[in-house]
Amino acid sequence: MKTKRLWLAWLYLFALCAALGFIPQPYGLVKALLVIAAVCFFIPGILLVVKGSKKTTKKIMLISGLSLVLTTVLIILNFASALMSELWGNVFYILMGILSTPMLCSQFWVLSLFGWACLLAAGMFKLLEKR
Repeated sequence: MKTKRLWLAWLYLFALCAALGFIPQPYGLVKALLVIAAVCFFIPGILLVVKGSKKTTKKIMLISGLSLVLTTVLIILNFASALMSELWGNVFYILMGILSTPMLCSQFWVLSLFGWACLLAAGMFKLLEKR
């Protein structure tokens, strides 16, 4: 499979998981499907690291690192918004839902953070392997 198709698949899964992350309080089968969608989100990224070039691997590492940093900043801002108006809390939550995809979709925040960390680590190992 060409990397262009993998990038497009990853983009579509990003949009899907970002939208599904805002389903309020899912339960049962819907919750299970959301977790599966969140896990499937990382498959194109893993394939890009495995099959891609050094340049592609560096892009994946940059995206993973940015996602982890933005997630950390937005979680801190979300907690700090308790001291602000409700509007800021909603703004930070929506930004976190979109920029930290698939964190809200997965229903288990640690699952998304683990996925991004695995992509970052896989990229590092691949770059070290080629030396």
